[in-house]
Order: sequence, then structure tokens, then C-alpha cells
Amino acid sequence: MQYDRDGFPIPARFEPPTQDDGGFPAWTADGGRHRRTTALDLAPAGDRATANPASGRRSGGIKRSLIAIMLLFGVVPALFGPSLLSTIGPLIVEWSWERSLEFEADDDLATALVEIDRAIAWHGTEDQQLLCRRAWLRLHAGDAAGAVDDARRAEAAAPLRTAPLRILGLAEVVRGNYTEALATARRVVGSRRDPVSLNHIAYLRALAGTELPEALVDIDEAIGLEGPAVSADILDTRGFVLHLLGRDDEALEQMEEALARQLAERQRMRLAAGRGGVSVIEARLRLREIEQGLAVMHQHRGLIHSRMGNHDLAEKDFATARIKGFDPSRGVM
Repeated sequence: MQYDRDGFPIPARFEPPTQDDGGFPAWTADGGRHRRTTALDLAPAGDRATANPASGRRSGGIKRSLIAIMLLFGVVPALFGPSLLSTIGPLIVEWSWERSLEFEADDDLATALVEIDRAIAWHGTEDQQLLCRRAWLRLHAGDAAGAVDDARRAEAAAPLRTAPLRILGLAEVVRGNYTEALATARRVVGSRRDPVSLNHIAYLRALAGTELPEALVDIDEAIGLEGPAVSADILDTRGFVLHLLGRDDEALEQMEEALARQLAERQRMRLAAGRGGVSVIEARLRLREIEQGLAVMHQHRGLIHSRMGNHDLAEKDFATARIKGFDPSRGVM
């Protein structure tokens, strides 16, 4: 797999990680980095699927048909000897991984979890990337406790990676365990003081409502590292922190810019999808993530408007946030 400068996977042919952190995804058409995760994450280690399921089907249709028949008749790993399992297992892991992406794109998280459960069962060993993917799906399916369990298993499998810690921090926030969440975030920043990590701890501090001056320092450092092309999510974090510090005029200006950049990114993604520059599944998953990001930004702008006395504008933002999927219990927060 190829990785961007922050160690996040770029959708392509899945290869073993080449940097110090497999990272859960932050992929966009223009290579941006984001706080909120997407389904195009953590390809299983090894030479496996492409993020475009269609291309995989074209190159391996017969193999995939055989796999589908085997699974239809309930074939399980225990029925195979080690040599055959080493041949068949990776194909089923690849096939199940791709299907989990497709079902998540359809917002069918329950079935996406069934597929990733199968991939984990057939993989045969504790795999950080597979466990992080299931943790992500569990979190967004409303199972924060299950997400914590998987993230801890992923951390044990790959203690030098920060991806399990970032998922763990988000899941602990959903559970209301802010002390644990911030402890993991500090470990992430201690390992990699880059825009993604700084944004992560700044936002968790904001969600916890604690260490807000430190959060502002962190997010300003992230913006300085990003430069003019700073992502919408990082600007949203800064706007939210400014709001919590009582600086609503500045917060509103920052939030307007964050929303403008997120809407521009949505338009770029739609154009890229229309030109065939990204696969159908990649486009649907990325657009789903963008809409969730917009949900959070509208919620934040609603909070700012509300305290400024702009109650009609606040209600419009809160309604838009609900429509687009704002749901703290599922990690969209």
C-alpha cells in the first residue's frame, strides 16, 4: 500500500505498511488529512484487495465465485489443513474486506460487520488493521464498548502503531471516559506531533471541555504545519475550541471557513467521481464521510449562533446536523 506523508493509506493496491503507522484513513481526492475517519481504512497487511471492488472482480471473478460458493455452504477455516488455508484464507479476507466497504457505503453497518468478522476469522492471527476496521464499524454502529475491545486488541498486536490509540480515544469519549481518552491522545502526540495527531488531541480536549488553552495551542500548531491548504476539519476544531473559550465572533468566522472548505471538497469529490477519477465505492464512502463532517460543523455553528442570540439560524443548523447524521453515540460528534 502507498501512504501519504502522515502514514495514512492511499486507496490503491493493498500492500504492507511502509511507514511507522498504518493509521486509520484520512483519504480525500486532493490528499487532505482529516480528524474524522472514513471506511477506506487500514487495508489488511499483505498483497490483497484494491479499494475498487469492481477492478478486483474483473481480475479474479472465478476465484471470487468459488469463494462465494464455499461460504454459501458454510465452509469454515477449521475444515482446512494449514497449506490449503494459507492459499484460500487470504482470498476470503480480501473478498470480505471489499464487501465490508460496499455494505458500509450502503449504510448497512450490520452486514459490513459480518463481513469483517469473517475476514478476522479467516486471517488466523491478530491483525491490527482488521481489528481497527472492526473497531471503526462497531463505533459507528453504536457499540463503543466493542470498539474499545477491538482497539485494545489492535494495540496489543501492533504496540508501535497510533491508529488503535486514535480509535480508542474516540470510543472512550463516546463512553464518557474522558480521562482515558485524553491519556491515549497524549500517547499519540508523544509519538507523532503532526497535524493529524495535534488535531486529534485538541478535539478530544474540546469534547471533554478541559485543557482548552492547551487545545488552542495544539490546533494553532497544526494549522501552522498544514499551511494555506489546511483541512476543513482542523479549522472546525479551532472554531469549536474558540467557542468553548467564549470567543464566539472569532469562532463563527472560523466555522464559516471550515464549512466553505468542506463544501468545496464535496464538489471536488463529485467532479472526480463523475470523471471516473475514483471508484464508485471510494466516492460513496468519501461523500458519506464529508456529509458526516458537515453534520458536525453545522452542529458547532448552531452552538455558536445560539449563544450569540441568532436562534433561527441556530435551529436551522441543528436541523441540518440531524439530517446529515450528527450522532455522538455513534462517533459522529
